Amino acid sequence: SSLSPPPPPFSSLLSRDSPEAGGEEEDEEEEEEVPRPKNYLFLTIFSCFCPAYPINIVAFVFSVMALNSYNQGDVEGSRRLGQNAKWVAIAAIVIGLLLIATYCVVHFSGWVSPKPRHREVKPLARGHAASTWQSRD
Repeated sequence: SSLSPPPPPFSSLLSRDSPEAGGEEEDEEEEEEVPRPKNYLFLTIFSCFCPAYPINIVAFVFSVMALNSYNQGDVEGSRRLGQNAKWVAIAAIVIGLLLIATYCVVHFSGWVSPKPRHREVKPLARGHAASTWQSRD
């Protein structure tokens, strides 16, 4: 009967990733790398410069949650939270721009004057002193 040669002693030490073990092809087929969904972090940071503070902070939180979901392996949750972050950030930017535009229109149109006009009041004194304290109106 023919005897087969004994296996080399280092074969048990080879990792699955080494080319000698032949594990590369199997790993690529089994575990396909899923691209990371967008978390819109830069958009949400930009929205924090608009004066719609509660809304843009919520957008930033959604963005960070999307990043954390992807890191934990929840790709679908990360995609959903990223979309929420995008739409809330867009809403915060639009609301912030509307607030800035409203402030500029009200401030520069004169609807509300920045300094209230004070009227001088005539004193209650009698005689010739009352004629010197007349109002300018």
